[in-house]
Parts: sequence; structure tokens; C-alpha cells
Amino acid sequence: MAQHFLTPLTVLLPQEPKTSGGPTERTGGGPTGGTGTQVPLGPAPAGGGSGAPADCMSQLWFLPLFLLVLWLMILRPEQKRKKEAAAMMGALKQGEEVVTIGGLHGIVHSVSEREVVLQVDTIRMTYDKTAIARVVRNDPKPAAKKS
Repeated sequence: MAQHFLTPLTVLLPQEPKTSGGPTERTGGGPTGGTGTQVPLGPAPAGGGSGAPADCMSQLWFLPLFLLVLWLMILRPEQKRKKEAAAMMGALKQGEEVVTIGGLHGIVHSVSEREVVLQVDTIRMTYDKTAIARVVRNDPKPAAKKS
């Protein structure tokens, strides 16, 4: 009964190790037909070992490549956005129309080191400078030519 249960497991279990180089001798088994193992005869092949350290060293160039891609795709654009936002907040002046991160449109009434007072119609509201999402630029667009 146990043999029938364990027979499918032999497919899932690791098989005999593959050895490189040299002739081998089968041990075990015999006339009963049992499974044997292969034992290498003679000296080990030149190069000594499985080659795992060499494979690891040849794969090591992926780390600098990954770090470069990470910097180019994520870190550098974020640094540029922070620098632009800081420049925009530093250049705020009275009379400019701005939009907050909540979508409120207003005109800058006064600016201090950390706060800005916005005027919306007749109401004045105080916000942190970091709440300003963008400055609205009303650049006149050239009239489109009709043909």
C-alpha cells in the first residue's frame, strides 16, 4: 500500500545529481533492480566546483544598472519637481492668481515666510504656502487664423 502512495512522489523528489566530466560507476542496485547512485571515478574536473561564484560575479552588473534606472526614472524627476515647487513658492507675490491643492482659485493678498493670504471675492483666507498647487498665468494666446 505504501509503495503505491510513494510512487508518484518519486517524480516530484530530486533525481540523481548530474556530474560533469569523467567516467562513473554505478553502485547499489544489483540483480533485484534497485536504484543506484553514480560515483565519479578519477580526479575532479579542472575548474573545481559547480561554478556558482563565477555565475554570481557575472550577474553582479545588474545591481548598478538597476540603481541607475531607479535614479533616472524615479529619484531625478522627483528632485526636479521639488525644486520647481520651491522656486514657485518663493516667487509668489501679491496680485497673482493661484490655485490651491483643493482646487480653490484666489488672488494672493499677502505673503509671509510660511503662509499666504488669498482673497476670493470679498473673503480673505490664510493658507500654508505648501497648499498652493500652481500659479495661473494669463498669457494672451495668438488669434487663430481662419482659412
